[in-house]
This record gives sequence, C-alpha cells and structure tokens, in this order.
Amino acid sequence: MKTRRIRRRRGSAAQWWIMSIGIAITACGVYFWVRNLPDPPRFSPLTLEPGAAIMRTPKATVEITVAGRTFVRPVSAIEFDLVEGESIAADVPGGAFKAVYQVAIDLPEVTFASLGADFRDCRVRFVLDGEEIRSSTGEILTKYSGIETGLEIESGSMVFPAGRSEFEIEVEASGAAPSFKAWWRLDSDGSKSPLPILGDVPDPSGS
Repeated sequence: MKTRRIRRRRGSAAQWWIMSIGIAITACGVYFWVRNLPDPPRFSPLTLEPGAAIMRTPKATVEITVAGRTFVRPVSAIEFDLVEGESIAADVPGGAFKAVYQVAIDLPEVTFASLGADFRDCRVRFVLDGEEIRSSTGEILTKYSGIETGLEIESGSMVFPAGRSEFEIEVEASGAAPSFKAWWRLDSDGSKSPLPILGDVPDPSGS
C-alpha cells in the first residue's frame, strides 16, 4: 500500500516578492518617522539656594484708583518713589491714589520668611489669602506714614507652603511725594531682598 505524501502549498515567488516589498516599505516609513521626531527637551543645570530663595514664577499687577478712575497695569517691581506732582504711571493722572498690588508666587518647597515694606506718606496694608497679615507682636500689619517721615513694617516669620500663594498689598498715597518699596526677609539669609518679579509679567488686558 502506497503512502500519500501531503504536500504543503507554498506561496508563489510573486507573493513572496510582494510581501517583501511591503515589509521594506513599512520599515522605511518607520525609519523616517523616527528620524523626524523632535529632539527631547534639554535643561540647563539648576542651582537652588537654601530656603527656596528664588521664586519660580512670581508675577504681579497693580490696580490704581485715582480721581474716581481705575487703571490696571503689569509691574516689574513692587515699589515707587515719586517727586512732588509726579504720577505713579505715565498714563495715570497725578494726585492722591490707591494702589493694590496683586502678587502670586510659586515656591518649590516650604519657605520661612517675613514680609515687609519701607514707605513714606502712605498707608500700607498686607493681605495674604484673604486675611490681613499680622506682625510678630500680633498687630495687623497696617501702618500710616505722615508727611516728611518714613516708616518700616515687617511681619514676623511666616510659613509659605510649597506651591502657589497669593497676597496683595494695599497702598494709599496722600502726600506730595510718596514712596513705597516692598521686600521680604528669608529666615535662612536674614537680609532684606526686594520682592522678585521673574519671567513674563501678565498682561491684564489679555492682548
């Protein structure tokens, strides 16, 4: 009795040729796709000072009210020093005014620091997260500086959490030549530093 051999049908040479071409085209497509991928982001080495001395993204605006009109402007510093008759901004009328600075900070870690200001001919008030900041003696951090005199106010050591914190500084200027400069004092450093405004300042008009 003869044994039948089962023959396996194999594709023709043309089928193998077509499949090989398809694989080659796919491989070329993948190769060119990988080659055209954007380069990974590169970052410069970072140096962090002790106590989070550098704020990462602080920004600020000021709302100025003078003669019944309100103006909102971005600012690059939380300060002004005016001579008699000078206005706080080029397109803002002169005279007594109220300036409310809105400041947002983003810290990489918990930071211990105090807030303060030097000022003349102004009433100054600090508000953090909707509450008035108190000094180390328990008094609300609000003082008034009279004509021809200057004052300094400073809170006690405060805990600024990691992440975003917001506070505002209200300044009512009524003298002929008011001045104001806000600052903070890091517990780790001990010296006064201007409140830093880094990066792009937001445009309140949205343009």
